[in-house]
Amino acid sequence: MAKLSRRDFLKGLAASGTVVGAQMTGGLLTSLPLAAAQDVVQVTYATPGGAVEDAAWEPVWEAFNEENETIQANYLAVGGGYGPQYLQLLQAQLAAGTGPDVFFVMDGFTVGFAARGVLVPIDSYVDANPDVDLEDNYPGHIAALRWQDQLWGLPRDGAPYATWFNADIYDEAGIDYPQGLTWDEYLEQAVALTDRDDRGRARVIGGGRGAWIDWIWQAGGDVLNEEGTACLMGEPEAIDGLRFAQSLVVEHECAPSASDLADQNEGALFTSGRMASFTIARGFLGAVCNTPFRFDAALPPAGAVRVGRTNVGPTVMSSDTADRDAAWELLKFINSSRGQTLKISSGYAYPSRRSVVQEDWYVNFTCGNAIGTGLNTVFNDIMENGWARTWPQHPRWPEISTVINSELDALYSGDKSAEAVGTEIAAQVDAILGAE
Repeated sequence: MAKLSRRDFLKGLAASGTVVGAQMTGGLLTSLPLAAAQDVVQVTYATPGGAVEDAAWEPVWEAFNEENETIQANYLAVGGGYGPQYLQLLQAQLAAGTGPDVFFVMDGFTVGFAARGVLVPIDSYVDANPDVDLEDNYPGHIAALRWQDQLWGLPRDGAPYATWFNADIYDEAGIDYPQGLTWDEYLEQAVALTDRDDRGRARVIGGGRGAWIDWIWQAGGDVLNEEGTACLMGEPEAIDGLRFAQSLVVEHECAPSASDLADQNEGALFTSGRMASFTIARGFLGAVCNTPFRFDAALPPAGAVRVGRTNVGPTVMSSDTADRDAAWELLKFINSSRGQTLKISSGYAYPSRRSVVQEDWYVNFTCGNAIGTGLNTVFNDIMENGWARTWPQHPRWPEISTVINSELDALYSGDKSAEAVGTEIAAQVDAILGAE
């Protein structure tokens, strides 16, 4: 596969809405005062940030800075949230030569950064540091950070998707809690739980739209072939997944329509008690813990197979960092069992390390009106049983995802059939792949 030029990479991100001319916002935060001594190396870590995230990271920097006399970690809350704006702001810094030494990358974009030469491959560092213990990380998280036989980062956490459910809504309807449902069972429950008035306005919606890629995977389909040279979204399996996703919104009206989402997104619909279930990562637990209703988590539904998306928490080293050895020490600490425990023990993420999910703080974690242990154990079941997959890894993923997202509105509105959407996506993506 040809290596992307800097211009081509930026062009791809621009097409996805992730790169435009922008000024960096956000702040540089340090847990300890910056040392004045010239022999102390300052290393910066960047992530979107926010009140909850900033507080979760603070003990990590305190521990790292206390344990390292010659390296001090500085925390940069870039802003932009976990979406396109963060990448936009990050790209502005990197293009200006003021980027961080170590930073978080949105899932699916790591390969693009690596192809452009922005990242340092870390195989030699891992080989020289057996304490890194790649085997303790979930294999899928590590595999998602490999490209062209090189490792381009380490996970800071993981994010398998499960189905959060409002137990009060299920109890009121006299419906069993969801657990290990098939598509047919999921649909039956979602229809039974949906309550709309005579004008079609939702009092309660049975479930969320779900991640489009989950429905495709669960139907036995995929986005790209194994070589990354052809799009498979026009194939029957992928179309089956798109058709099921569309039916939830258009035919059965048991997932939110565009009008349902006009005032509240899916997360807000769920936390406000207007949606019975919602599929998203364990990080959403921070919002669920503050809800007045009883809740828990369940396995995602299964079509031809049981599978759901997992994020990876890609954490990478900039090729422009002034001191790669110092940057590596910070990257290594973030991925370590101790680093992940310090950051995640507030409860609202999922570790990438198997050993960490066996620790008492994780096993016994509870909050709010949780009714069981599913908020912990379900995510372990997903990872240990191989029911989680990561975003496709391709240098042109920004452009590919833009094409897909541009067609989804027509899918969910019913303006196009699933067959038409899948066929159009495949044609446009194949044109992108053929232009390499």
